[in-house]
Amino acid sequence: MTSEMKKLIFFFGLFLMGKIGCGSSMTAKMTQQQLKTTKISPGWDGPLVNEYEKRVEPFTSIFIRELSDPFSNECPGQANSASPTPPHSRPSILDVGCGSGFGSLWALERGFQVTATDISETAVRRIRERAGATDHLDCVVADGQELSSYVHKEHDYAIAAFSVIFFPDPLKGLKEIFHCLKCSGKVAVSAWGSQEETSAFQIFPRAFKQVLPENLWKKSKPNRIEGSPSTLYSLLENAGFCDVKVVGPIQHAVHVASPAAFYDRFALTSPKLNDTLSNLTTEQRNAVKREVMELAQREGGQTDGSISIHSSAYFAYGTKELL
Repeated sequence: MTSEMKKLIFFFGLFLMGKIGCGSSMTAKMTQQQLKTTKISPGWDGPLVNEYEKRVEPFTSIFIRELSDPFSNECPGQANSASPTPPHSRPSILDVGCGSGFGSLWALERGFQVTATDISETAVRRIRERAGATDHLDCVVADGQELSSYVHKEHDYAIAAFSVIFFPDPLKGLKEIFHCLKCSGKVAVSAWGSQEETSAFQIFPRAFKQVLPENLWKKSKPNRIEGSPSTLYSLLENAGFCDVKVVGPIQHAVHVASPAAFYDRFALTSPKLNDTLSNLTTEQRNAVKREVMELAQREGGQTDGSISIHSSAYFAYGTKELL
């Protein structure tokens, strides 16, 4: 081989290496662009995540345990085993819209290999901190409506605990979960019930309607679907799942120390409410807070000054059929 030929091969090799590097960089940029164009409220990626963990997770975690229990019964429970288990020997679970991370932590404790995903970088960073050093958790900043672009392996299970219901397109989110499951893989989805079944969640809308002009309170409505059995059946079946079943209503109480704590529980943790309140005048915000506190006291005031108001959820389960 001539020296000229050797030089040509050498520089061609460098060119290929450069292409590979450019390709990786391009992928990273594309991922960031996809995140920026997502229609989910940007307010979720900040202090709201920490407030959610402190104020909301104690309530939602009760539902998440019950939602996930059927999967726990199928898992060998290796988390507390004396001998460490390699990741490939554990059943895998995908936590879509992991939020502050309770569902992922629950799965880790029960011996699953966990992939935790959320569109919020703050949320993903927080679950990694809470989990500590482990080989059994992968954390991915991902748009749940483009999940298969970020998650490149198939899982045995998936949970979407009060997450897909807030997606601009819940059906698209469920189809993405379908693509990320193995054949015979199973999904569990939780959703809040109707207005009549979620009294705690209706306090703010009622207060807005009472004290704000119509053009303002109409904008405050949450962007989520109601988890009626018929809606959940339809969504899972249209996403491709079979053996769909819906369980519920499952009822638990939102319990906080005072009417003021009730106001903070929602105002400091909901991107939609936070955005609405920030666009009001000080006088309007104060009027809303007074009305919320009065309604909360009227609906769920206890003798010790605390507030306890029940709300219900539904659980939907489906299986990715064997081909």
